[in-house]
Amino acid sequence: MTRKKSVFRKSVSMVMSAILVLPLTLGIFQAEPDRASVATLESTRFLQLYKQLKDPASGYFSKEGIPYHSVETLMSEAPDYGHLTTSEAYSYWMWLEVLYGHYTGDWGH
Repeated sequence: MTRKKSVFRKSVSMVMSAILVLPLTLGIFQAEPDRASVATLESTRFLQLYKQLKDPASGYFSKEGIPYHSVETLMSEAPDYGHLTTSEAYSYWMWLEVLYGHYTGDWGH
């Protein structure tokens, strides 16, 4: 009787493992990722904003590509160098890059 339980448990364990692993392997072996095919008003506006923000003349990113918290030309308080690399600016940058990949299909940009 113990032998039958052991065989049953092993087979159930193997089936459950296959169920958990199968979706992961199918995702890895996709032939081509989904690409954005039709330019919508939203994607057009986003790509316009993306180009404006990434333009070196805009001042939103440093020469090294580091995002600034805001474009500041006048400081009316003590210098706060933390505004150059805040997590808020990096979060926004990450969001920009993810949406760029979503709209263009270029995830390696």
